[in-house]
Amino acid sequence: MSFIRGLQRMERLLTSVADYVGANDNVQQPRPNQVIAPHIQNPALRSFPRGGETNDQSQETIESRSFSELPFSSIVSPPPDSSSEREFVRYYEGISGTLQNTVLEKVMPSISDETRKQLCTLLRQEMNAQRMLDEAKSAAASAQQNDGEREQNHLANMYTILQQVEEDLSDFSLQVLGSVDAHLSALSETSEWQLALLQSTILHRATTQLAAYASQGHVEARKVHTLLHDASLMKSLLLNGGPKAGQFLSMLSIYYNILDASHRAKSGSTSNDIFHRLALAVALEHASPMKVFDTNDIIDPIKRYTHYENAYLKGELDPSFPILNVWELRMVVNCDASNDEIEWCRNMLRNYRPDHIIERNEQWKYCMIVKSDVRYKCPEWAPNTPRTYKQMISGGGKCGPRAWFGRFACKSFGVPTWGVRQPAHAAMSKWTPNNGWVICLGGPNWKKSYWEDCNGVEFDIEARARNCHDLYQKVLWLDCFAAINGEGRIGSRNRQHYRTRSVEQRFWSELSMLRKKAMAACVVEESYPRQRDDKQVKTLVESIIGHQTASAESILIEPGGRIIIPAGASLTPKSAKVIYMKSFNSTNSSHQAHLREDGSLEFQIRTKQDQSYRLVARVVNVHANPGPLRLLINSSYSKKDYVIEIPYTEGYWTESKNIEVHLPAGMNRLRFYREEGLGLTIKEFLLAPL
Repeated sequence: MSFIRGLQRMERLLTSVADYVGANDNVQQPRPNQVIAPHIQNPALRSFPRGGETNDQSQETIESRSFSELPFSSIVSPPPDSSSEREFVRYYEGISGTLQNTVLEKVMPSISDETRKQLCTLLRQEMNAQRMLDEAKSAAASAQQNDGEREQNHLANMYTILQQVEEDLSDFSLQVLGSVDAHLSALSETSEWQLALLQSTILHRATTQLAAYASQGHVEARKVHTLLHDASLMKSLLLNGGPKAGQFLSMLSIYYNILDASHRAKSGSTSNDIFHRLALAVALEHASPMKVFDTNDIIDPIKRYTHYENAYLKGELDPSFPILNVWELRMVVNCDASNDEIEWCRNMLRNYRPDHIIERNEQWKYCMIVKSDVRYKCPEWAPNTPRTYKQMISGGGKCGPRAWFGRFACKSFGVPTWGVRQPAHAAMSKWTPNNGWVICLGGPNWKKSYWEDCNGVEFDIEARARNCHDLYQKVLWLDCFAAINGEGRIGSRNRQHYRTRSVEQRFWSELSMLRKKAMAACVVEESYPRQRDDKQVKTLVESIIGHQTASAESILIEPGGRIIIPAGASLTPKSAKVIYMKSFNSTNSSHQAHLREDGSLEFQIRTKQDQSYRLVARVVNVHANPGPLRLLINSSYSKKDYVIEIPYTEGYWTESKNIEVHLPAGMNRLRFYREEGLGLTIKEFLLAPL
């Protein structure tokens, strides 16, 4: 875009903005009764106005109406005795119609046409300003040196315009949202209107599915009836995104089956503890069947719940797992690996690279295994067999497989991940307890990220807004109004499509997004940490961190002559090729050593007499064809080289093939080394006298 054309477009936008903000001769004038946006740093998030300010215009945003107490709960009568699906459909459709009329007439705020028009105009101006800013960025990046300064000035002007439009939109939207809040607060001191709104939303989205479930029998019909009178459960379902692909029928079946299978999930429903939240997450996420990676095998939701419940009780998951909410837990239990593979990953990482588990950098905890061991190369898959995560870490891959394995590693330990796609690249993002969501294995830019049908900006806003836990239900009411009015969600991974959306057709959805933006803006660093319950299970990770400091290890010669050489007794200093780490599979303070490339370990042993030994090494690796480990024995009288064949252990501790070695009397120096090779972790060497 040329400089002149850019100026013309900027002038047109300035004119449209000026029509709204009351600008005159390029000097902004305050609008009549203008309300200044509140200082959004307090999680209490006062919607508006601030201090003693008033705004006569805002009082007229919502048309005033009188409200009478309604017996909302009586609208949903007990289900009919008939088991006919058709009759249940008619029954729920009748209830849904009555509820919808009640909500539209008595609950949903009536916003004036002028207010709607003004808000939609501001939304379109924001989209246009953002589009023009992107064009200005592109022009500035490709500008020739002689006109680069002009393009940079143009870019700076566009930033200013966008900022002003966003501020105006924020100011006005807070007025509307403040009036909506006042309207809902004035409805009733009871929560009957909330029950009606929740019932109407559920029935609007799932009348046919609920009828199909209820028609299965009297027990199922009563469960639907119980659901429609359980405001807490309905709120949990809707607050956390609803069932995958809108599958309420399978979600209900899974949820109640989990409660029948687990007494912890059932007893935790009152307090909504980690077991009940986990049950809800599995039911919501697996409502649409998931397949095991590269197979047609369906993941059993009940077994998936049981797997994570047992792993948590054994202390195998991340310490932050019990403080996750349902929305975050959904991004744990949607792992596309089998339960056996998930368990393998936890065992593998504890055996092979425990330092990746106790890594202090939360961003790279667990997924650091990708950087250290999933080589960036063309992947090598086993022929004539489904691809697996074991093959992935062994055979390597480019950005796709590396991102897959990073997500898999985090989910295996109960850490939520959200897949990230960027232009010509695959990455991942993960939840951290102190910094919220962060992008790994890719550029830290949410604007260039998307996953499935959601763009990164929308996800980032959603995730940060959910940190305002007590206020997020205000978003829920707006989403309910959007659902009852048949509005579609506004998110799209295609940001160009997102910026040309029809805002008039998604008024309540737009208000919901504006509320999320306001809430996200209030989130500061102190908003992220959450309090843990003292009753929560102590994890293996916490146990090993508690014993991080260890005494020096030494070589042990037993009375029968057997020699035990711990890897932690090595004389080799720590380096990029030799890494010492605390061992998970030990009750004492022992360490293990990890060798990379041509790293080596050296030991000194003094023997009283010449002696031959059978030597084995206790090792673990994750790459096929690991190559041999060599041993050089230096003594005062001789030097001899040996070769130790190392098996592919697939992440489990295994003993190498034994070899016969000879130690002369006196001081012997043993050097275990490799000429080259991928990662190899060593626990100890055992020498049994022959």
